[in-house]
Amino acid sequence: MEQAHGRGAVGTRQDPGRPWPDRIDVAVGAFVILAPIWTSGVSTGWFIVLGILALAAGLWALGTASSTASEWVQVVVGIVMFLAPWFGGFAGVTGGAWIAWIAGIALVVFAFVGMGMGMAKNSA
Repeated sequence: MEQAHGRGAVGTRQDPGRPWPDRIDVAVGAFVILAPIWTSGVSTGWFIVLGILALAAGLWALGTASSTASEWVQVVVGIVMFLAPWFGGFAGVTGGAWIAWIAGIALVVFAFVGMGMGMAKNSA
């Protein structure tokens, strides 16, 4: 059995205020930042900027107990990321477009899951 030392480490049972969906959003942001390394024909700027925004919003959500604002920022970033292939002119680049679409959907879905978990925690 784990011993409680102070507040507990992130991701352990001693720290229930850090929901797993926010950690997934951080991972998605990091993945999008790195995606231009193995994806050719995409606008690197779109991926880096949106990846940094997703990473920052995920870290913000991790740093605050139940910030609805941070989750809504993740939703907006996810929607912009989903639309980025058309705005950025790389919708015809299969690999880059699919990365943006899947990452955008993941950000939106996990932000709403995080909001639901926050509401459930606050109502308990």
